[in-house]
Parts: sequence; structure tokens; C-alpha cells
Amino acid sequence: MRPLTFPLLAAVLLTATASAFAQPSSPQEAIFDSVNNVRVADNFSPGTVCFFGENAFPIALGYTEGRQTPRIPMAAASYYGKGRAVILGHSGLVGGEFFNANPSLCYQLIIFLAYETEAPPRYLYPAVNEPDVRIAVIGEQATADFLKEQKFTADFFREFTDAAVSNQYNVLIINAERIRENQIEKIDAFVKNGGGLMASATGWGWQQLNPSGDLKTTFAGNKLTAPMGLVWTDQFAPRPRSGYTPALNASKFLHPKVALDAVLEEKAEAADWTQIVATLELALGSIPEKQAAAFDGLQTLITRQVIPTKQNPIVAAEQPLDRLAMLLQTQRYMKVQSRGGLPEGLVIPKSDAAAEFPGSVPEGAKRVSRKVEVNTRIPDWHSTGLYAAPGEVITITIPDAAARNGRLSVRIGALSDRLWHLPRWERYPEISMAVQLTQPVTKMVNPFGGNVYMVVPRNASAETLSVQIDGAVEAPYYVFGKTTDEEWKQSRQSPAPWAELASDRVILTVPSHLVRELDNPKEVMGFWNGVLDTCAELAAWEGRTRPERITADRQISAGWMHSGYPVMTPTQTERGLTDLAYLKERGDKWGFFHEFGHNHQSGDWTFTGSGEVTVNLFTLYVFEKMYGMTIDDIDKRDVRPEVRKAAKERHIAAGAPFAQWQRDPFLALVMYVELIDEFGWESFMEVFGEYRRLPANQRPRNDGEKRDQWMVRFSKQVGKNLGPFFDQWGVPVSQSAKDSIAELPVWLPEQ
Repeated sequence: MRPLTFPLLAAVLLTATASAFAQPSSPQEAIFDSVNNVRVADNFSPGTVCFFGENAFPIALGYTEGRQTPRIPMAAASYYGKGRAVILGHSGLVGGEFFNANPSLCYQLIIFLAYETEAPPRYLYPAVNEPDVRIAVIGEQATADFLKEQKFTADFFREFTDAAVSNQYNVLIINAERIRENQIEKIDAFVKNGGGLMASATGWGWQQLNPSGDLKTTFAGNKLTAPMGLVWTDQFAPRPRSGYTPALNASKFLHPKVALDAVLEEKAEAADWTQIVATLELALGSIPEKQAAAFDGLQTLITRQVIPTKQNPIVAAEQPLDRLAMLLQTQRYMKVQSRGGLPEGLVIPKSDAAAEFPGSVPEGAKRVSRKVEVNTRIPDWHSTGLYAAPGEVITITIPDAAARNGRLSVRIGALSDRLWHLPRWERYPEISMAVQLTQPVTKMVNPFGGNVYMVVPRNASAETLSVQIDGAVEAPYYVFGKTTDEEWKQSRQSPAPWAELASDRVILTVPSHLVRELDNPKEVMGFWNGVLDTCAELAAWEGRTRPERITADRQISAGWMHSGYPVMTPTQTERGLTDLAYLKERGDKWGFFHEFGHNHQSGDWTFTGSGEVTVNLFTLYVFEKMYGMTIDDIDKRDVRPEVRKAAKERHIAAGAPFAQWQRDPFLALVMYVELIDEFGWESFMEVFGEYRRLPANQRPRNDGEKRDQWMVRFSKQVGKNLGPFFDQWGVPVSQSAKDSIAELPVWLPEQ
């Protein structure tokens, strides 16, 4: 390596102005000279990073909007040996797009990485027009081109090679997801000996793509940077509206060691506790065990009993030690089992909070052994009709071949929403867990209990596996088309506190008290089958790969309800899932149909601002098909005819601003309702089917193409020129798109 040391800097600086001799008081000040924010492309969702080394510090921070919200690192740096390292929270942030969007920042980062210094606080950066720096760039041609424009010497390598860490280079730039085990030692030596490393990765993305791996211990990027005091995490980095912010004058409690000392000494201002807790949560969930010894002092919190309730929730900012106790208990008793099950010698007690929620198993309930058949053609959760009692071990036995494959999992708990990011908790923030099955026999225990599921990965080989489950109790379980009336009368009295009603289209998970006297499960499931079939019909789906799921929970992670697998709904609405008369008269029909609609949306015909609009096509269609109700019949203020008419008139009178259209989902829905009224649902089905059949190279790639294609395809389907209609509403489309349908007769709705 060709070190660039202080003598060289001094020579350069002799020609600089007097102001250039001022030393920044922190590395952040030097790196962010003349930089106000960090610009990241909208299509990137960076993850957080954690810095914890003695000479590590944050670079860029994210946070949610609001008062006293903690700052979370999206990028961080560290001194290591004679060298330096910078890590960034998205794999694309070593790409040319990021460098071009942040030229000053990236220039300063390269200078920081290239010029050899002693450990802080000796921060000195040259004012150089043609820096004598050689950079090896792996896999990012546009980045190498940018650096050459900045007068650096940058060599592009398509893949990592030993030459990239030879002594002719000062800086290595690499997407850490490209790093392999046999390269770690070479890159480590490069940095220790004075080199600079800039590496990026999307921690949460890596974890999703490697569900059987552990980001902390098996991701090669973290194996490389953990000794440097830096790691990537599996959390998202919240994006402020103005962009990620420089870590200038940041709270000292962003460093885990400082935050830890504050907790152990219980010395901090009230306003700092939110940041302290956020810092320690990130560190405890991210730092590998080898580097985490400093946190052993928190282990006394393991035995602290915390019972959040609806009436007495845990408020994170006011009860920081309770919050940390809950996190430590979750890691100690649940996360530790994630691969391979219960560690030898670890005793996991029943949580005192389990009786309050999600509930206990009655004393004396019979523990059973059950063989279940798992069809691996169907991915994701497979219900078993069994429930693991809180704090009790269940044993899962699978065939040897499945164990060697290591892709099958067991889940305890349907209440999968994690609440750590919320400021207050009405239940424990994490009460479900999954264990990767790597041995023929696996033991596991959830201190909160929960329904037992076998979990099949996507693209598994098609077969039927016989799985033995011992030590669980029976749960109320109805399977549409299979469970007889007599079997149901017996099953609905099973002791578990949570029940399931299942079909091949949808599975409902609800508290057992809702089904103890349920005499018509066939009718209930027939209704919900119809809801899901109706959604699929409108979306032009040709079949399902798995049933949808919906689960009631005391507190969910976002919104009143949210879509996903499962759809999550609060327990205030749970009665509507099993009581059809109540659902029709008083239940939250709009909410249920809306969230299932989200699960049937397509990004091809949903552009920015229409996510909460096109979903309600499904809501309206289900109302019509299941209840015979048109939009005019629905008892919801935002969709009443007079409200729709007034909303459109105001919009047009204001000049039809598209930004307003995007902000107001019910205003935008009026535009779609006009198309429904004129052209009918069949036109939508035909166009949606057309999108489903598109080859990849014809699918829209951005918002402009999405709007253009939607207008053109719908126009051609109905034989009308909808360009003036889109103009009337202020929804922008290109002139070329309008020209392509110019020969069709113009249509506008009657006023």
C-alpha cells in the first residue's frame, strides 16, 4: 500500500490559504464539510448499521418525524489498526447513482479513508485539487467513472481479486454482499496496514434472502467489519423527509458504550432515555457475541418481570429499564433458539405476561402427540391444530433428509407483529418465534406459547412430509370441507386459548372464546372463501399458491389494520371474523375487504399516490359481489354520492393539482369509480389479466410508464380515448401515450 501520511499533507497544505489549516473538531465535521444532507434514491430502503468500537463513530442518521424520536445510524465509520473503514446501510450506496447524488460527501469520504492518520482526535484533511489516491472499485463501473472525474486514480474490477488489496491501492470500495469467506482475512489485513475500506450492504435484505443464516454471525460482511467495531443490522433506517442527516453534534448516547454506562449508573436526563434505549436495542440485537461482552452488566435485567396491559401499557420513554428487560428476555429466550432449537442446558420459564396475553392453557389440559402431513407444494405456514403452552417444551421430529436440507422451520405463534418501534406497548413487543430445523429431533419453547405451524420455504421440492409433534395441546381447529359437524363440536372445546378456521383460500386465527359456541363454521368459511375468490377474480388470478391469513391481535405494528401474511386486525374487530350477522350490521367490512385487497394489488398498475386508491377497487367489488351493494349503497361518508361529486368539483376548480390527487385517496377513487360506472368491472378484469400476461421486458419500470400504460391499455380495452379524462383529473401522462390512442373517440363523463 502507498500510505498518504502527514508529511505529504503538510506539503500540500503549504500552498493552501490560512483557513485551510483549521482542524475540524471531529471526523464528522471534516467528512460533512459543506454537506447538509445525504441523498438516497427513493427506490432504496437502507437498513441501519451499528457502530460500537472505541474509535467508531456515526456518519449519517435516520429518524422518524416527531418529537424526541431517536436517531439511528444509516452509515458509520471506524479507525482500525492503521486504517479506516466506512459502512453504508444499502448495497446500492457504493453505486454511481449515490456518488453522483452526493459528490461532496463521497469526495470527503474518500479523503478520510485514503489519508493515513493516527487514532482520533488528529483529524486533518487536505485541500487537494488532484489527490494522489489510488482506489480499487469492485463491480461498480459508474463509481469508478465518477472517481476519475474527481481526479482520483480508480481501477475497476468486475469481481474481487487479490490485486485490489495490494499495496498499490489506498482505498477499496465494495458491496459487502460480494465478499466471500476466503477474502475476509485479506481485506482485514489491507485495512489494518493503513488501507481504507468503503463497504455497503442491505442487512435486512440479506436476512430475508438467507432465512437460515444469521446476519450477526454468518454474513461475511459482518465477519469482516465486526472486529472494526461496525456491523450491519436487520432493521430499516427511517428516512426523514429532508434526507438522511449528517451526524454532526449528535447525541453522545448514539455510542452503545456511553448508553450502557448511563443505564448501569442510571444517570441520564429524561429527554435522553429514548435515544439510550434505541441505541442499546440496536446494539444488543446486532453485535456478535464475541464483541458483546461489554453488555454482560445488563444481564440482571433478565429476571425483571414486566407485564404490559391495555390499561397499563409500557411507555418506552418513561420505563427504559422495563423496555430493555423485555428486549433482553426476547433475545435470551426466543432469538437464541432461531437455528437448531433449544440450546443444551438453557431453561426457559413461562413469561408472567403470558397469562395476561395471549393467554394460558388451563391446568390439567392434556398434552398430546400428533403426526401431521405437510404438503411442501404449498409454501409458508401450515396449521397443525396444536398449541404450545407458555414455557413448555415441544419436540418436533422430521425425516433425516428434511433435516439435512435444513430449510424446514417450526413457528410458535400467529401473532407475528413486532412492536419494538412503537412508543408504547399493550402487550409484549414480540411473542412469536420460529426455529430452523437442522436436526431430525428439535426441542423448542416459547415463553408466551402459541399456535404451532410447520413452515415450508418457497420453491421447496414437492413432497409430503410426515412430522411428529409431541408435548403440545389441542386447539379448536376447523378445516372447510374436511371437519364434520360432530368433529367440530368436540374440537371447538379444545383447551388452547386461540383457534383457527381454515380453507384453501383463507385461514382465520381468533381467540377461542369466539368459536366455543359457533355452530356454523361452514357458513363462516363459505363467506370468507367468497371474499377471497372475489378478490382473485378482479385481479385476474389463475390460482393461489397458499391460503391468505388474517389474525386478530391486541396491538399491531402499523395502522388500524394492515395487509400482509397474515393480515393483522385489532381485537376490537375480531367478532366480525366469525359472526356474519354482526359483520353485516356493525363489523368493519371496509377494513377487512381493504386489507385483503392490498394482498391482490399489482405494482404494475399502482403508481405513487395510488396505493391506497387501487386497493379500494377490491373493497368495492367485494361489497357488490358479497352483499349486492354498489358504491352508492355503502354507509361510509367518504364515498357517498354527494361527497364524491363535491370533491371532484373542488379538485377541478383548484386546477386539478396532481399532488392533491395523490394525497387524497378518496378523491382519487372518484376517478376510478367514474370508469367503473361507464365501462364496468369486466374492463378492469381484462386489463388486469393483460398485465399478468406481460413478459418482463414490457412491464412498466417507473411511475411515468405505469401511468402511461394504465391509460393506454384501459383506453384500448374500452375503445375510447381517455387522454382528456386523465387531463381533467390532472393525472400526468406523456404526449406519446396520448398520441398512441388519438384515433379513438374521446370519452369524458357527463357532468
